[in-house]
Amino acid sequence: MKKVALLMAAVLVVWCLPVMAADFDADGTGEIVDDRGINPFKDFSSKARILKRGNVRLKNRDSYHFLTGRTDYLGGGDFYVKFYDDQTVKFHANNSQQRGIVDLGHIEEKQLEQVKPPSDGYTRRGVEAVKGHTYVSKAKGGEEGNYIVFRILHISAISEWLTLEWIYIKGEDSRR
Repeated sequence: MKKVALLMAAVLVVWCLPVMAADFDADGTGEIVDDRGINPFKDFSSKARILKRGNVRLKNRDSYHFLTGRTDYLGGGDFYVKFYDDQTVKFHANNSQQRGIVDLGHIEEKQLEQVKPPSDGYTRRGVEAVKGHTYVSKAKGGEEGNYIVFRILHISAISEWLTLEWIYIKGEDSRR
């Protein structure tokens, strides 16, 4: 009876091992990754830094404070969105306490958790909003060292609203 149980256990291990390995080697590099392509061991420090995450729909002149989830008109948030008559859409961070934003371009294959906020390149005026692009915003004054990493999921220039997927992270240099 013990031999049969041992044989069945060996068959089960041989049969399940490739299936388990395929689940953890989704990108074919031999690196252990989950179903989103993230190495849970390598990216643990960035995951531990995530303070909040979500999706938000913003309309023309909305300023959103990602830490509190509060929407305001132009100011009060980390940045605001502005829709123009020529159908362009831009992010601005030029009001009091707003500190800057940078466009990282189309890096959709990279999870937001994997994005490292750059040390420079931030502007406070007129960063064009492009569907699929990933951006980093410095958190507003009083939250120095923290960042919002976000991606535009949808833009409706005619209806004047857009949807963002975002994470609010504690910066590596943050002492909070």
